[in-house]
Amino acid sequence: MLEDVTFMKNFFKFEFVYDNELSDEKLVGDVVDIYENLGFLHRVGEGDQPFILAHKGLRASHAFHGLLRNYFEGYWLVMRGLRYLQKKGFSEKDFIKKILGLGQKALKLGLVERPECVSKIIFDNALKLYVEKNVIVKKVSGDKENEEQLHPGTASHAVIQFYSKQISRFLRSPHFALQ
Repeated sequence: MLEDVTFMKNFFKFEFVYDNELSDEKLVGDVVDIYENLGFLHRVGEGDQPFILAHKGLRASHAFHGLLRNYFEGYWLVMRGLRYLQKKGFSEKDFIKKILGLGQKALKLGLVERPECVSKIIFDNALKLYVEKNVIVKKVSGDKENEEQLHPGTASHAVIQFYSKQISRFLRSPHFALQ
């Protein structure tokens, strides 16, 4: 759980505000305590699996998962849009337009479930993260004076696969992995 919380806080750092003074360990511990007090989970032992999720805990967890699904789907769409950058660079504005079109197509094909994942705001934030992680880079183009173009970054294929697999794992849907 701690690894997942740490990953999500980093992955969604442009989406949500976090209390930097609260450690991830304390955050996870507090949530586990709240789930226990509400009867959402029961302590059954020690070690790797000290808890069992009650039925109402499963329903609550499913609801919380639903709140994040549109973000994961939106970030997946931007990752999927990397293929557009393989052929030529795009301005940020044009790239977002391409991803919006890709999102509409993915909705029609049933590749994503949530219409709210096709969001310029989510795409902008995903783009910020992927630029920070060197999955995408911004370079000044010679075509238009001082216009930045997006291109594939220097991040290795393994980094891209890591993010793809994490998104897939959190969505629990095999078609979200980029092959």
